[in-house]
Amino acid sequence: MTEPIFSVVIAAHNAGSTIGLTIDSVLSQSEQDFELIVMDDGSEDRTLRVALEKADADPRIKVTSQCNQGVSAARNLGAALARGHYLAFLDADDVWHVDKLAMHRAAHEADPALEASYARIVFCTEEEGELKAGRTRSSVQEGPCQLEDVLIENVVCTMSNLVIERQSFLEIGGFKRTMRHAEDQDLLARFVGEGRRLCGIPETLVGYRMSADGLSCDFAAMLTAWKELVGRWSDRQDRPIVPLTVAAGFTVVGLAAMASADGLYPAMAGYALFGLSASVFMALHSSQTLRVLPRPRNRGRDLGIFNLANTVPSLIMPWLTLALVPSFGFSGLFTVLAALVLVAVALLASIQRQAARSD
Repeated sequence: MTEPIFSVVIAAHNAGSTIGLTIDSVLSQSEQDFELIVMDDGSEDRTLRVALEKADADPRIKVTSQCNQGVSAARNLGAALARGHYLAFLDADDVWHVDKLAMHRAAHEADPALEASYARIVFCTEEEGELKAGRTRSSVQEGPCQLEDVLIENVVCTMSNLVIERQSFLEIGGFKRTMRHAEDQDLLARFVGEGRRLCGIPETLVGYRMSADGLSCDFAAMLTAWKELVGRWSDRQDRPIVPLTVAAGFTVVGLAAMASADGLYPAMAGYALFGLSASVFMALHSSQTLRVLPRPRNRGRDLGIFNLANTVPSLIMPWLTLALVPSFGFSGLFTVLAALVLVAVALLASIQRQAARSD
């Protein structure tokens, strides 16, 4: 039997209301050289029945069911059953543009060194039973992704957006079976951390469904998983200050975006970035405090710098608000706060440089 170019893997759990549309978006692809593997992860609704009905009508669809073990285990099993040269993952509530697979194939054929690719996504909501594309779209950076691109921002955004060589996926060990959140960033971090090439396609090819019960809406669980992921990679790289510095840096960007916003939606986007970055910083800083004191003779000074960078903005916030807002508005306040946090970023970075020199 001839091997297909693509193996599309859909991991599904209680997605009976959405998986039909998801499968249809695969079947309507302009690139038809694919197999579709649907992994039912112990669903208790009609997910399995819908998938089997689709499989009866198209021999390229293969359906497998397992007891509920999580999305990582389901994707890994789907990848183990795959025969295609490329794996294309798709969540059971997302949809693809009709040229999704065709454009990824063209990108990989144009760059033989490319082992994985992603594109832009558009955030969608369901209105009156129909999936509607919103205005918000993700970005694609120029050139290959670096480790910080997937650890901090996760430019891929969702596994529905990733196409990866099957052999490369197997070589890095696939998804960590126990991870139900941030498993995508963990996979990408291991991939990019080995020097493998991941590049973007500047086209919107994925419709990402926003839903109240989706995996990405469990913010507390995602934050916990992200802390574990960043902590593990900072340990491996022996760079404990880096995630704190980067989180503070994104806080600066969020404050600057709020200061310069000319409308409600840009301001909301800036606030979202600020809130997430500040939350990550606060979640990580306590566990990192003892680890950032590399030399006994400098620990007192370094701890003072750490606490200064962490507390000064909050200590002077009431006074700044009273002094600046009446005359300059909140834009002026956010600008000053961004400058102060930027100083904190510089102080944190100086600790890392001093530690590197002392080693």
